[in-house]
Amino acid sequence: MNDPNRRKAGDTGEVNAPGSERGPRETATSSAKRRSEDEALAKFDRQFQAMFEATTDGVIVVDSQTRRFYTGNLALSRMLGYAPREIRELTIRDIHPPDSMHFVMQQFEKLVRREQTVARDIPVKRKDGSLFHADITCNPVTLAGNACLMGFFHDVSERKRVEDRLKDTESRFRSVMEQSSEGIILIDESGEIIEWNRAQEQITGRSRSEVLGRPTWEVISELIPRDKRSDQFLEVAEQWVTHVLRTGQVPQEMRLHEHEFVHPDGTRRYLQVLLYPIRAGKGFWTGVICRDVTDRKVVERALRESEEKYRTLVESAGESIATVDRRGTFLFMNKTAAARLGGQPEDYIGKTMSELFPAEIGERHAASVRRVIDTGQGENVVVQTELQGQRRWQNTTIQPIRDATGKITAALVMARDIHELQQARQELDQYREKMSRAEQLASLGALSATIAHEMTQPLTVSRLSLEEAMAELKDTGASATVMESLKECLEGIADAAGRVEQFRNFARQSSRETPSQVQLQNIVTRTIRLLEGKARERRVSLCTQGLGELPPVRANEKDMEQMCFALIQNAIQAADGSKQHTLAISGRQHDGGITLRFEDTCGGISPEHVDKIFQPFFTTKPYGEGTGLGLCITKRLVTQAGGTIRVENQPGKGVAFCVTLPLRRSE
Repeated sequence: MNDPNRRKAGDTGEVNAPGSERGPRETATSSAKRRSEDEALAKFDRQFQAMFEATTDGVIVVDSQTRRFYTGNLALSRMLGYAPREIRELTIRDIHPPDSMHFVMQQFEKLVRREQTVARDIPVKRKDGSLFHADITCNPVTLAGNACLMGFFHDVSERKRVEDRLKDTESRFRSVMEQSSEGIILIDESGEIIEWNRAQEQITGRSRSEVLGRPTWEVISELIPRDKRSDQFLEVAEQWVTHVLRTGQVPQEMRLHEHEFVHPDGTRRYLQVLLYPIRAGKGFWTGVICRDVTDRKVVERALRESEEKYRTLVESAGESIATVDRRGTFLFMNKTAAARLGGQPEDYIGKTMSELFPAEIGERHAASVRRVIDTGQGENVVVQTELQGQRRWQNTTIQPIRDATGKITAALVMARDIHELQQARQELDQYREKMSRAEQLASLGALSATIAHEMTQPLTVSRLSLEEAMAELKDTGASATVMESLKECLEGIADAAGRVEQFRNFARQSSRETPSQVQLQNIVTRTIRLLEGKARERRVSLCTQGLGELPPVRANEKDMEQMCFALIQNAIQAADGSKQHTLAISGRQHDGGITLRFEDTCGGISPEHVDKIFQPFFTTKPYGEGTGLGLCITKRLVTQAGGTIRVENQPGKGVAFCVTLPLRRSE
């Protein structure tokens, strides 16, 4: 600043002092020199003043003793909100808040004593009472012979706002880090771990102090189980981190991974790892989010095992199994169902029942599915369907399928092929009808034999008596009328005897089929198939032994079927169904013939009934279960085949019927 009293060093200020030895020429030269210096100084003062006013920092000059302000620049005036002339009337206490004065004065004294060069973040009060913060530097200067301090105010309000915001952000970041249930790791540009939150400590069992500052792949190598650890894995892990640090990008294949790790307690757990880049200055850090997914893995493993068991069960089942929506579209189909349609499951998924079956059958199936889905009530029906152009009987069960909310979304269809069983049932019904007719004929035959036996003797006596009477009357000369009447009586008796003989011949008749070579194993197997359903109901197990080694016998095949049917059915009907029983059918060959043995464990026969079991109409079965002709007919059929039948009885245990048949027989 320009000071009119300022003089050059050594200048006394007296131009013509008494006793001076200088002459007029020398005095003129000195004056010219002084004027030049004054002009240079004035120019310097103007330049200094311009710079003083142009600086963006606030500048103030303060008296070292009074702490009053000499002057301040325009920047300071704008900072404080005072006019330049008002600045000169202020003191230090006027521009700082009262509650901060102690701190401010401490900082000011340190600046004066040169204990510090900058007082940072000093609160400054404006004229309107608002505050801002400034960094203040202070240097001693001498103005007009007075010791002063020149202070520079650098407004750091914006920096402080940024710093406060940064602190707030860091506080929130730290809060998120520590309160997060997920493990969080930060890796700096050198690949070292700089953050490891509390959740990560709990997940891995490694404390923050154990891992901070260590290379990432070194820590990873400690977490990975020994049997899973390899140089290749660690190399890949290092490549991942290096790639993120270098490029700031995480390729999709690196983004999310699951790894097995070892907890310090020795348990193996599963960690899901998510990588993401974090910009830090001119480079990047790597952020890692870790989730403990062990429980999920356990559930997934259990679910996979359950699904595998379910799939194995479904795929190995002999039934056709499928899921169908309300429109009749197949959502799932097992291999059995697809094979019956002639293809693979993927060939039919997405197709409707109307596409896979004839129109009438497909609509009937779809209607059943809709009914179950709409009502929520399952169904079980025996229906005929068409598979690969063939009509087949199926026992079909349809049940609703519900989602997690209980809503019915589809139907489960399970169909068992019972075509052969249905045919067997029909064949059994037909066979039973034939047996009923056979029993009726046998009953009539037995009745005919009985009538023939009972009437033959009296008719014979009557015939002989008439012949004797006619001989005596002929000798005595009886009238022709009497003899004619007696002759007619004799003819009537002969006619009656002929009728009786017809009954006798009827009782002796057998099957009208011509005898042929018969394989008994085939007949027994066929009969067992017919009666196995009834046997299961009565808890009777049917088994055979040695039948395949028997040679064929010459007999009427229908007669042999009727014999086997009667003996097997007789054992089944003898079982009470309260416990498991067996019927073993065995065969053996001996000289000239074979023996079939039907041995059961169904309780045997009461001793008083053994001698009556082959009599017509004798039965111990409840009313409506038997006619009492089965064993009678069996004995007649065996006898007509040239064989014999005998019974081995064990009361309370079981009975065995032994049928012996010749290998060759005369017609």
